[in-house]
Amino acid sequence: DNKMLCLANGERIKLPPTMTMMFEANDLAVASPATVSRLGIVFMEPEQLGWQPFIQSWAENFQEIYPKYAKLLQVWMLELCSVALPFLRENCSEAP
Repeated sequence: DNKMLCLANGERIKLPPTMTMMFEANDLAVASPATVSRLGIVFMEPEQLGWQPFIQSWAENFQEIYPKYAKLLQVWMLELCSVALPFLRENCSEAP
């Protein structure tokens, strides 16, 4: 690869061989097929991920604030959600 960063304004920036850039995007609404294939983008719908990544992400942020309690709280949240979410899906409905 030529490691060329092409900006929206048409400017092109040559990246040195020692540099690697990583991007995280919310969606691929404006990405071309060439962009997706060249960058090796993998897109997953949030519904496919399930709820566990949300707990993990929340616990990682919580770790920075309360490192002493973060791991135990993550375990409790995973246990609680694994029981509560199926119950809610089976016995409750969303308001219109």
